[in-house]
Amino acid sequence: MVDPISGADLAAVEALLEAGFAGRVQVRLGEVVDVLALPGLVSRADGQVTGYVAYRVGDGEAEIAALVVAAGERHAGTGTALVEAVARVAGDAGARRLRLVTTNDNGCGSTSAAASGSPSCTSARWTRPGGSSPPSPRSGTTASRSATSSCSSGP
Repeated sequence: MVDPISGADLAAVEALLEAGFAGRVQVRLGEVVDVLALPGLVSRADGQVTGYVAYRVGDGEAEIAALVVAAGERHAGTGTALVEAVARVAGDAGARRLRLVTTNDNGCGSTSAAASGSPSCTSARWTRPGGSSPPSPRSGTTASRSATSSCSSGP
C-alpha cells in the first residue's frame, strides 16, 4: 500500500533515510535538499513503513529526489510501486516526464551508474509522447526510457 507521508511516519522515514542515505539532507546536482520538505509517499506492509519517495513537480516534469526501501523489502516491488505512484501523482499535476538521478555514493544507484558507463551519476527519464501523464518504467511500448550520464566523475 502506498500513501502520502503523514506526521506519524516521520520517525520511520528518517530512520530509512539515515540507513540508506545518511540522513534527510541530500546534496544532488549541486543543490542541498531536505527531502522531507518535499511532497512524499510511503509504502507500508503490515502497518510498518517499508519505503519512501520524495518528489517535486513543475514545468511539465517531475523529479524523484529520494527513493529508499527498507533492506528486507528490496527486490520485492516496493520501489516500483513507489515510482509508479509518483508517476500517477505527477501525471495528475500535468507532468509529462519523470526523472530520477542517482549518484555513486548510493549503493543501489551506483549499480545503475556503472551499467550506464558513468562512474558518478545516472539520470533515467521516462516519457510518453503526447501522453497526459508520465508512464511507469514498466509501461511498455508507449514509453521510452533512457539512462544517460548527467554528472562528471567525483573528486
